[in-house]
Amino acid sequence: MSSLIHHGFGRIVVVVDQQAYQHTQDTIWPAVLHLLNTASTAEENWEERLEQAMAIENGSNIHNDETPTSIPPLCIIQSTQINLIALDTARNVPKQTLVALERVLFPERGNTASANATVVEIDPEEKSRRRRLRRDNEYAWLGTSREEHPYKYLYLTEPDTLLMTKPYALEQFKSLLDQGRVLSPHRLQPIPHEYDLMMKDETIGGKKLRLDPNPTLYVPAVGNWSRVIDMDPVDTICCDGGLDSVAHLRHEKCGGSVWWQCGFGTRATFDKRNATFRHQLNNATLRNQELVHGHRRFLDYQFVRFREGSRIIHLAGGGHGRQCRPQAAVDGPCRKD
Repeated sequence: MSSLIHHGFGRIVVVVDQQAYQHTQDTIWPAVLHLLNTASTAEENWEERLEQAMAIENGSNIHNDETPTSIPPLCIIQSTQINLIALDTARNVPKQTLVALERVLFPERGNTASANATVVEIDPEEKSRRRRLRRDNEYAWLGTSREEHPYKYLYLTEPDTLLMTKPYALEQFKSLLDQGRVLSPHRLQPIPHEYDLMMKDETIGGKKLRLDPNPTLYVPAVGNWSRVIDMDPVDTICCDGGLDSVAHLRHEKCGGSVWWQCGFGTRATFDKRNATFRHQLNNATLRNQELVHGHRRFLDYQFVRFREGSRIIHLAGGGHGRQCRPQAAVDGPCRKD
């Protein structure tokens, strides 16, 4: 959420499963808001604005058809509203989220009836209840009524994804969206790498490697994998490599695992390897030959690391294997191959 606040999103709605809502609201949500508020340059009157936002939920407002009866926990950090909503998302979280939001923005789509449908008269009390429910949903999702909300575009993401864009690109995004385009960010896949295990040793004034006893838990820094491209979030771009760049498809599948997990093994599977390989652990060359063979699906991929943020190493490509080509922004826009 910090990355969304940083990019100036007007409102963030966090969707959780109905069964986990109470625990999330009571235990997790306060900690999340505290961390976000601590990590950002929050407005000085943050606590006051939060208290005002929560007043409706606490019953200090008179309820009528124009006022929501309840609002989930709301927080305002900088100019971004953050809200928590519970849905029955047992089937597909992103799909259920879009369906629920569509019902709020376009309620008329669910009111179409066939010519042969029987019209049932609804009593006034039920009509009033439905109006309040619709109003609650509108305020929970949009912070105001459907007719008054200021938002034009929707960004759907997941909790393990950080949004990284260049500040000067936001105006270009808006221009493309205004043309009716749909924009999809290129998702880079984090990969456990040997360099991520580097730790600074103040006693020797440099860095040393903190090796895990199980070398199958990370990619070894050998050959091309020892060259990690350092990417500046502002001065570097990563150009889409196209469908032909899905290099891992040249290799066989590895059972039920996701393709990029194929070369990693748990400590249990490592211990089950033959005795010869266990003796080879003391021989770096032989050890790395075995590990490189296990990670052979990465041979045609580059590894990158951003200079800001978590600085963990990623594939120059997404979880489905589609690559991107890192290049300096001064070299011009991405080529359309």
